[in-house]
Amino acid sequence: MPCGGEGQGNSFSDFIDVVSLQKECANDMTCSKEERSLQGNHHAGFDFTYTVMLVDRPLTIYGQKIGENAEHYYQIKDSANLFGVSSYILGSKVYLETSDTNVGCSTNSQNKNCYYEHGVYQSGYRRYGRAIGSTFDSDAKMITVGVNKQFSDGDLFEVSLNRLELNQDQQQPSPVLQGNSEKLLRLSGFYQTQFGNWLVKLGANFEDGDLDELSEFDSLIYSEFKYRIN
Repeated sequence: MPCGGEGQGNSFSDFIDVVSLQKECANDMTCSKEERSLQGNHHAGFDFTYTVMLVDRPLTIYGQKIGENAEHYYQIKDSANLFGVSSYILGSKVYLETSDTNVGCSTNSQNKNCYYEHGVYQSGYRRYGRAIGSTFDSDAKMITVGVNKQFSDGDLFEVSLNRLELNQDQQQPSPVLQGNSEKLLRLSGFYQTQFGNWLVKLGANFEDGDLDELSEFDSLIYSEFKYRIN
């Protein structure tokens, strides 16, 4: 590292120093703003949820903003965002959600490999090799429309439609798409019920994708059985 290193502390003030990235270069005048931005690869963020009643139905607006860096203790930089809205219709939860992990690296907005494909910190936004906060271990844009319902007898039903753009800059190292990009439309759903001590789940996934210039359609129909021992 050009300046400092990853800091560790046990107090709240140490946590604030780490999140704001001031501690490592606070007394080192040779550190540039860009170098401060790379110190430690720490992540900071927040979630929010707000619910109002609309036509006698709850309408929830929610979101998440997580950035690799922060300025002035609260301005989160290099951030990925998730926003959604949900409500209930005929006893079913209906939601619309969008997320984007194509994050511009500091002052270079054209370089999008900051979360899952960081050029300096190869682990990216992962823990023990597994992605945190996203289903797709790659820079991705996703829009989802979904419905889920829990019946009075405990049965579950869920269906969702996703539109995805994965690794659009075609850069490595993406463990999912090595040097490729993909656009994908996916319909998936399942129904889960219980028979005595048996839990039965029936589901299906249908995907229509364009991998670079190649188009393909994939389908999967599956079943899952679990037996609970009292």
